[in-house]
Amino acid sequence: MPQIKCVRYVPKQVVIDVPDEIHAAMLECWGTDLQELKKAYDWYVNHKLKALRNQTPEQAVAAGQGNEVKNIIGRIQYGVYS
Repeated sequence: MPQIKCVRYVPKQVVIDVPDEIHAAMLECWGTDLQELKKAYDWYVNHKLKALRNQTPEQAVAAGQGNEVKNIIGRIQYGVYS
């Protein structure tokens, strides 16, 4: 089984940190299926980039906590990226 460690994604000088619990959920659900794992990371990064465009930095930090994390993990577990 390949080991993948990707916790940062840097498009155009924007750094998106993948929180440990989201990273763990991605690896737990899709660690052996690299195509699905890539879909999960791509979806997460696009989701966060959209949020950053529409929020102040304070709102973006607050959105990355609590129910938002549970919602993201649920989407990753079921492969729902729409």
